[in-house]
Amino acid sequence: MPASHPHVEILARGLVALGDHLLLCRNVEAGYRYFPGGHVEFGEPAAEALRRELLEEAGVRWRVGPCLLVAENRFTQGGRERHEINLLFHVEHDLEFDSSTAPGVASLEPHIAFDWVGIHDVAAADARPAWLAALVRQHWATWKNAQSQLGCPLIWVSEGFSGASR
Repeated sequence: MPASHPHVEILARGLVALGDHLLLCRNVEAGYRYFPGGHVEFGEPAAEALRRELLEEAGVRWRVGPCLLVAENRFTQGGRERHEINLLFHVEHDLEFDSSTAPGVASLEPHIAFDWVGIHDVAAADARPAWLAALVRQHWATWKNAQSQLGCPLIWVSEGFSGASR
């Protein structure tokens, strides 16, 4: 969309955990990581958008659980001003954790890969936005068992706006 028509992007993202590891997408070219998911299309519920994105990107049909966090972010990327609202959902899967290896999740899209990153290594893994990754680490103890906490508290965060605070 041309710069003269700014808009707000809504993204549905997943917190996919295996033991104390999180599944992150990696931009193959640039190397940074982010929570899996993607854009919500007009008229599409956010949880359904995340289910669709997980199927399109990784070929998996996982259950999308409760929304854990709403993160509003304003930033500049490639010279373009961006305004995103990210909805981070708990995601249920049937993968088994083994302390020596984690099951691979294959990407169906050539520009991304999937990596399991330890919760304490998320910052060093260049997970973006960094403040969101730090917030996930801060709330990890509460969120890692979100499937049994359907009433877990929802957090709203605004970052990159004048006067905005967490």
